Amino acid sequence: MVTLHQPAPDAPIAIATADLDGDGNDEIITTSYDGSIVIRSADGLQQIRRPSVDKKRPRFLTVHDLNGDGRADVLYCEDSGRLCAIYATGLLAWPK
Repeated sequence: MVTLHQPAPDAPIAIATADLDGDGNDEIITTSYDGSIVIRSADGLQQIRRPSVDKKRPRFLTVHDLNGDGRADVLYCEDSGRLCAIYATGLLAWPK
């Protein structure tokens, strides 16, 4: 279990954990009211902040290996209803 002892200025909406970088430790993935997806390392330090595709609030979040590389990828649904995916590397999988 990971506990963050720092403020979360990005106002998380949804949260998930998964080992995205293959180091054996889960990263913390959040969607935020500012319209971004934030990936933090297990110690809570920010690694990646990616704006959502339509700059609207990403609401729902889950993780699954989409491309069969053995690493969890991030799927989320935006306020607009658009389904989006980000590879574990932080690159946009779809829509393109």
